[in-house]
Amino acid sequence: FETFRRLYHELNKDARRDFMDFLLSEVEPTYWREILKQII
Repeated sequence: FETFRRLYHELNKDARRDFMDFLLSEVEPTYWREILKQII
């Protein structure tokens, strides 16, 4: 999850939205909560 957090914080505002859209469409729902907690 650290990789997601570092990547997220390197992105600009528009890219962050795209990244979140990607996560919600491609990542298993069981991981959403943990990923969101790490990047916020």
